[in-house]
Amino acid sequence: MDIKKLLKLVIEKSASDLHIVVGVAPYIRVDGELVPVEGETKVTKEKVKDLIFPLLNPQQKDQFLVNKDLDFSVEFGKLGRFRVNTYFQKGSMAAA
Repeated sequence: MDIKKLLKLVIEKSASDLHIVVGVAPYIRVDGELVPVEGETKVTKEKVKDLIFPLLNPQQKDQFLVNKDLDFSVEFGKLGRFRVNTYFQKGSMAAA
């Protein structure tokens, strides 16, 4: 599971959202319907951290850990620019 691979799938499927939550496989919103990402396993606490933290600079990481919520954008070259909301849900990191 790789964040760029997941975001590429969002584009390919014309999805509006990607949701990463501990305890379930990543899922995307296609035509208003939530669909699990095929072939992906449940996200662990460690995995969600591995997916989110590389997107953050040190200041954003500190702000996220203190405030337990952070909105930012990330650009992946020609792949596109994405709006991200990271937050804590039931004591675990999550992102949309």
